[in-house]
Order: sequence, then C-alpha cells, then structure tokens
Amino acid sequence: MNVIFYELVSVQFRMIKSSSNMKRTIKIIRWVARSLSVIIILFHALSFLGDNSMNRLIASDILKLVLWGILLVGLVIAWKWERTGSLIILGVTLLQFIINPVLITVWVMWIAPFTGFLFFFVGLRMEKEK
Repeated sequence: MNVIFYELVSVQFRMIKSSSNMKRTIKIIRWVARSLSVIIILFHALSFLGDNSMNRLIASDILKLVLWGILLVGLVIAWKWERTGSLIILGVTLLQFIINPVLITVWVMWIAPFTGFLFFFVGLRMEKEK
C-alpha cells in the first residue's frame, strides 16, 4: 500500500514540476514576443517620423502602408489576445508577400511573422491550460 501511495505522490510531483516548467517557458516566450513587438513598433514609429518625402503616393504604396498599419495594430492586440493578434500579423504578412513577392527574400521581413508565430504558440498553450 505504501509503495502505491509513494508512486502516486511521485507522479503527481513530477506533473506539477513539469507543469511549472512549462508555465515558465510560456512566460519567457510571451515576453520575447512582446519585446520583439515593441521593437518593431518603435522602429516603424521612428521611420514614419523621420520620413520627410512629400512625394505623392500611388495606390500600391497606400495599400502597403495600410497593411503595415494593420500589422502594427495586430502587434498591439496580441499583447491582450495572443491568437487574434497573431492571426492578424500572419495574415497581413501573407498579403504583403503576395503583393510584393520580393519581400520574401528580405530577412528583416521575417521578424514580424516570427513574432506572430510566438504569440500564436503562446495562445495555443494558454487555451490548452484552460
């Protein structure tokens, strides 16, 4: 009887310990994603403030700027609702790659979708815990 009890307690302790490690890992991933989102938002804010060009924008440029604006909103939304924000980020990135396929080869363009994948992973894990 004592052996069975010991085994049950041992299994429970290992489950608690692994669950604690998983929560810690999820917390780290969440803060990495949030940090990347702040860096992306600050970079774009600085680039918009520093742009002094007074050239007229054509329709494709306006569309690209609107998509970037939606992506930035998705980054902000992902702080509260990870899955919703990540789907916005990934969807906008996909649209940008469809509109301008050359962007696929630019490594900087992969930072936002990487952040979106991190938020999506956190959202999935949080849903599984509920």
